[in-house]
Amino acid sequence: MEITLSMATMVSDENHFVTLVRGLHGDTGTVLAQEMMRLRTRLNKNSVVNETLVKACTRTIETFGNGNLHDGLPALIEIVEGMLFLTEHPIAQKLLQGSLEGMQKWGITHPEYMLLALNILHEENL
Repeated sequence: MEITLSMATMVSDENHFVTLVRGLHGDTGTVLAQEMMRLRTRLNKNSVVNETLVKACTRTIETFGNGNLHDGLPALIEIVEGMLFLTEHPIAQKLLQGSLEGMQKWGITHPEYMLLALNILHEENL
């Protein structure tokens, strides 16, 4: 997790990432669902983002909120794939690509990839 923290601080706020990590030790699903709610609110305000991503956010919120991380992961992957090329910061884009590949390969067994992606999306100007 320390390596992921180092990567996160390259493009975002360390405190936000630490808050997400702490959520892993509590009610993980709720913490992730709340993060997705914030992202969905931002996506709704952006005319460039298509409705498919907003719907994927809603699916992720529902599944994460019910504590079902495994079923919410495909929708999160869909969101990251859709947002990848809207990311303007080159380092953030590379880290987001790496987190996407990690989520696809490891799923929820390595939640640091999910946290890194959410942290980057939290910081990006959408």
